[in-house]
Amino acid sequence: MLMALPPRIRASVAVELTGEARAPRLLEYGYRRHLFVARRDGPEPVYEFHALFREFLLERARKLVPPAELAEARRRVAALGEARGLTDKVFELYVDAEDWPNALRVLLAGRSGAGGRPGFSRAGVAAATTRAGSHPGRGEACASAAGRCGRG
Repeated sequence: MLMALPPRIRASVAVELTGEARAPRLLEYGYRRHLFVARRDGPEPVYEFHALFREFLLERARKLVPPAELAEARRRVAALGEARGLTDKVFELYVDAEDWPNALRVLLAGRSGAGGRPGFSRAGVAAATTRAGSHPGRGEACASAAGRCGRG
């Protein structure tokens, strides 16, 4: 379930996130058996769950994984992505984890696009900051920064 947190996942990130050495084999098995897993070839294959299957896995995670553990997993995914320059959805992961300092840092840096280029859409920032703003006393900094830093 945790492998569904990022929109796409490399085998090495799957191992670090789950602690399971067999995670890459499971992803490859799903891909080869056409079990709602796509693969993009490259120096290290990148796997992506079908959108509906990913939503199913995320919903299961929300129901089965304790909230603090799920938030920590989201923070780990975001940090692993940042460390590897894979910044897709980092801001949203930090917001979902209610990690406001890192969400704000990423928002102000504008590093959510491919290759570290600014990549925030106004709609994406608005949706994430609405979620942030729904947490009284926690998301105001992200919500107010969205107006200054949203790109579109």
